[in-house]
Amino acid sequence: MTQESTAEYAVSRLESRLGDLHQGILLVRQRERLAEIDALFPTLTHRLAMLRSRGYAYRGHLEERLAALAARWPEARSRAEAALASQ
Repeated sequence: MTQESTAEYAVSRLESRLGDLHQGILLVRQRERLAEIDALFPTLTHRLAMLRSRGYAYRGHLEERLAALAARWPEARSRAEAALASQ
């Protein structure tokens, strides 16, 4: 390897690491995870309804538990967002 290609490689690695650090500072992955959880509630509700339509009768309390969890989620999400903002 030439000195120039070695230097280019080092600079490239540093730029990549800087990008990773920037993403970490912004807590991007954690914010994305909150959005994934937001999208999960309708998906779970739909999947459970599909199971029930195919005759799945066990664990009859799942709808109530899912509804209770969905009702508590906005407050929990707000606390998580506040924690992310303080970080």
